[in-house]
Amino acid sequence: MNSRSPILQGVWRGRLFGRAAVGAVIALSSFVPAFAADVLFPRPLHIIRRVEDPIANSAATIHEYCAGDQIVTVNGSRIAIADYGRQVLTEIDRSAGTYSVTRFDELANAQASSPRLQMKGIEWKAAAKGVKGARNGRSLDTFELTRDGEEKMSIEIGVDRATRLSRNALEVLIGASYPNPRRNEHDAILGISRGGAAKTNAAGGDDYALPYEQSVTVEVEGTRVTMRNSVLEVRNELAPDELRLIPPGARRVESPTTRFARELRELDQLPSQQQPQQPH
Repeated sequence: MNSRSPILQGVWRGRLFGRAAVGAVIALSSFVPAFAADVLFPRPLHIIRRVEDPIANSAATIHEYCAGDQIVTVNGSRIAIADYGRQVLTEIDRSAGTYSVTRFDELANAQASSPRLQMKGIEWKAAAKGVKGARNGRSLDTFELTRDGEEKMSIEIGVDRATRLSRNALEVLIGASYPNPRRNEHDAILGISRGGAAKTNAAGGDDYALPYEQSVTVEVEGTRVTMRNSVLEVRNELAPDELRLIPPGARRVESPTTRFARELRELDQLPSQQQPQQPH
């Protein structure tokens, strides 16, 4: 793929932002501590996944620790602590010596102001693609979601029917819950995950299978970009306590999430995107 300017890279990142849902496997154990039954994750869940970014020509191994109403995400020196009980996101960059603390309503307002993060009113078509094996021996039901338009997009998803989460927990993992903007592809993914899942929990609600492998392909002006997200391993572990600690002397800054949304909004306002002025 040809190299792109920083501005075009920002545009492509905006188009792909939030498209790759998080795949996970629930492996319950009687030897891990339990939380209250009404929280998102009653038992600790440590997801290790690989995300391939074709725009930056890089791949990252990301750790997600899910327990209670918190998700602690570790990407190298960067740590994000999403607390859905307190409705607060804390982001720490240990290499830069910075941190931010942002309320969910601030995050929601920032993302709502950027049209590139909305993508509303788009209908998706789902087609079953059969069963395939994952790299760690799992058997996955695979589906392809497609949509047409100025930007053609397809999402291939493999789900493991042997795994289960509540709908609320799954919405958090795929980025469909507040403060993220809700999009039609979220509902399509939920529909795929629900198919074949039995009503097994004590409250009589539906359990959902989790996306385990995903690839998102976007085609714009003849150029195709594919982002991949695959689960490598799942463990029953709590996040180490030190991950939640803000380093001494760290400087408080604007949230990278709200800054990214603001930069996308500024891209939409570039002179090249505006109508030319008529001569006087």
